[in-house]
Amino acid sequence: MNAIDGFFDVRVTERRPVWTTFTALLLIVVAHTVLETVRDALFLRHVGVSGLGVMYIVTAGLTLAVGSLAAGMSEKLGVRRGLVMVQLAAAVGAASFYFLPPTRAVLMAMYAFSAICGALLVPQLWLFVSALLHAGQSRRLFGTIALAGVLGAVLGSSTAAALLLVVPVESLLLLSAVAFAASAYAIRFSPRARARFPKNESPQPLSLHVFKTEPLLLRVAAVVALGSITTLLVDYFFKATVTKHVAPEDLGSFFARYYALMNGLALVVQLVVVRRLLARAGVIGTVGMLPSMLMVGSAASLLSAGALLPVLFAKAFDSTFRHSVYRTGTELVYLALPTAARNRAKPLIDGAVMRGSQAAGAGLLFLLAWLGWDTVPHLALTTACAAALWGALTYSLQQPYLELFRRTLTGNRVDVDTTQGELDLETVEVLVEALSSQRPREVIAAISALQRRSRVGLIPALVLLHDDEEVIERALDIFATSSRKDWLHFAERHASDPRDRVQRAALRALARARAGSPASGSGEAGVAERPWVQGYLVVREIAAQRLEPHALSQLVDGVHAAAREARLGALVALGDSEPSLSLADLFTELVETAPAPPTTEEVETIARTAAKVGDKRVLWWLSMRLMQRQGRSAVRTALAAMGDVAYEYLAEKLADPNAERRMRIHLPRTLSRFGTQAATDLLFHHLQHDADGLVRYKCLRGLGNLVVGRGTRIAGSQLRPIALRDLGEYFRLLGLRRAIERSEGLPDPSSSASRTLTLLRELLSEKQRQALERVFRLLKLSFPHEDIHRVHTAVLSGESADRANAAEFLDALLAPRRRRPPGDDLRPLLRVLTEELPDDEAVSRARALAPIVVPSPADVLSALVDERDVTVASLAAVLASKSSLPAVVAAGSKAAARRPSIAESIDLLLAEPRPLGDAHG
Repeated sequence: MNAIDGFFDVRVTERRPVWTTFTALLLIVVAHTVLETVRDALFLRHVGVSGLGVMYIVTAGLTLAVGSLAAGMSEKLGVRRGLVMVQLAAAVGAASFYFLPPTRAVLMAMYAFSAICGALLVPQLWLFVSALLHAGQSRRLFGTIALAGVLGAVLGSSTAAALLLVVPVESLLLLSAVAFAASAYAIRFSPRARARFPKNESPQPLSLHVFKTEPLLLRVAAVVALGSITTLLVDYFFKATVTKHVAPEDLGSFFARYYALMNGLALVVQLVVVRRLLARAGVIGTVGMLPSMLMVGSAASLLSAGALLPVLFAKAFDSTFRHSVYRTGTELVYLALPTAARNRAKPLIDGAVMRGSQAAGAGLLFLLAWLGWDTVPHLALTTACAAALWGALTYSLQQPYLELFRRTLTGNRVDVDTTQGELDLETVEVLVEALSSQRPREVIAAISALQRRSRVGLIPALVLLHDDEEVIERALDIFATSSRKDWLHFAERHASDPRDRVQRAALRALARARAGSPASGSGEAGVAERPWVQGYLVVREIAAQRLEPHALSQLVDGVHAAAREARLGALVALGDSEPSLSLADLFTELVETAPAPPTTEEVETIARTAAKVGDKRVLWWLSMRLMQRQGRSAVRTALAAMGDVAYEYLAEKLADPNAERRMRIHLPRTLSRFGTQAATDLLFHHLQHDADGLVRYKCLRGLGNLVVGRGTRIAGSQLRPIALRDLGEYFRLLGLRRAIERSEGLPDPSSSASRTLTLLRELLSEKQRQALERVFRLLKLSFPHEDIHRVHTAVLSGESADRANAAEFLDALLAPRRRRPPGDDLRPLLRVLTEELPDDEAVSRARALAPIVVPSPADVLSALVDERDVTVASLAAVLASKSSLPAVVAAGSKAAARRPSIAESIDLLLAEPRPLGDAHG
């Protein structure tokens, strides 16, 4: 049993639901296949092909009525009990027909009964299976369970063909009844299904309202309808052709042998093709395989003028793929739907829609016969056109299917209108009222809202009488760039305000508005005594050519507080003045003579002024400031504002491996501020080729700012190899960590080296996390409009359903639109990542999919001492030096001899800690 579970990837906790439903489905299909053989043989012998059109319509109506009854029974009794009741009813019905004479009425009733059994039992069973498994289990196990249907068809048709050699065809009805009853008995051993409806949501009767709440259902219904019409046309075409070429008395044995052969092929397809097809083409591509094949088969029949062999091949495609590939893919599409919507809509689609479509197909056949177009070419052409339309509609399911998982992972999307529309009167009243608030945050928010909508004229000048400094500063900054003059006398009064922040804002606003002397008005003498104001005023006089540049020197010389304040005022004034060569020289001199270390305010002020002056001579100073956290954001903004000259300078520094590393690691995020495609291409080049791992990571983050925030582009074909590399690195690190945990010759857990072992394990775990983060950042670059962060969170979640939804979303999102070269598909490794597997098994599966090299537990320390990461190699070398295995100790010694940095780390890690009171050393 363990070998079978391993082959089909069935976990211990999944044995009962999988194998009980497998057995039930197998017996249902055996029973229906045998019943179908009897039906086709007796009906075509006694009634003929002319009666098929009427039966298609009759069975459609009966199936709709019985389907509604069965759905109501499932609602009241539960899916499990409802399925058992329908199975027992099928057993009784099949046995009853054995005792009835083969009259025309009885044979028509038998035909309808067989069609109803096929239409109800299999969908009811799959509904039950969907209630037992979540999305991740379903993708893995639906193919195994669907195998039962194909195997049942093989057993049923083979058994029928063998028994027909010794018993009459009517006797097979008893075999069908026994199989139906046995399937009901098998269901009794299955576990109970999960709740059919989410919490706080009561069951509702079947209605068309569910199609309005789930747009995907309408398309699914259309696909099912076209599929029913197409397969009916293929079935009619097949039976009409066979009737012409096979004698009536041989029809029973012919159908039994043909169905046995086709079901055997379907079994091979289910075993060999389904899993590979799901992995390669995704769910929607799997569903679309059958219409594509039928279109090819119908076209071949058309070209051959209805020869028997092409018709048999067309029917073979239908028989081989419909109950294996197509059924598995369709049930996975249904599983993506919310439970309540699926339970309400599936009986309608599989019942009313499917049978109604078959009735429409029968009507189409009558129409073709009435028009005289029921010839072989017309039937083949009609079937090919129906199959083409069916296939086109099937492939259109891709986006709605993806949207379902997107909605599950990220919640319902709310499309926010980011455009700033016109303000209505009520909104204006609210904003103006907020301007009078005593809460500074409300006033600033109202000012910002009016500024974004270019309605600065609605901000009253009286807002400058507010008590809060930030409110006054914000209002003055806005007024200074407007053409209004009503605020000037308030600003002049604030020019002598005792609060430094308000006074500086007033002086700046007055200067920028060119309202004359910034110190005019009351309190001028008091104003001139402050160093910041003195520096500001002197630069304004220099800009007006009323003073020489050297007049500033005596104010800013020195490192005392007054000189630094005057320097700040001068820098602000330079930023407020119109650029000129003389002022650029003055600014450069102030920057070069600035005392070290600069304060945050000094860095931010120089950065803002540099953005206005644009002198490339200060680029070196700004780039060096990137190494400090204080003021880094302002420096980045200034460099981006300086344009091409700054971009070329920073690009050259990033390309220089000898440049200061502390500066290089901040250059990618800085270059992303330029927001150009050239910056995107540059960062992507360094992401691929830079030798420094931290620089590559910073390039990745910078690319996120560019692609997501600025709309630049990188081709997905360029990103996939990098993502594959990082995903492979994740599994390699996982394998290394597991190998360490099982390694021989490690230090005793109670020894001092155990701390090093713990550090090494934690470091590898952290590097794993970083590798996975890089993978999802790369996915975000490929799909900037998707909420990949939520998907990443779901993958890391301990909830099986969340991981399964994330896996399905990624599989649908990454489904190839065209054929890709081998090794260029992320989905197989992502599926291993999202499945709930033991670490060792996950590593084993990943190694089968990608070139991942993981040493054995005996060799892991010897391999880790050669890691490119110095920290990992150093920790491994320490453990190697304490190992009980001579070969491992020798490997650690050789690594230390080759790399001096490792030797230094070993000495540091092995040093005994000094007592707290030790004053030496």
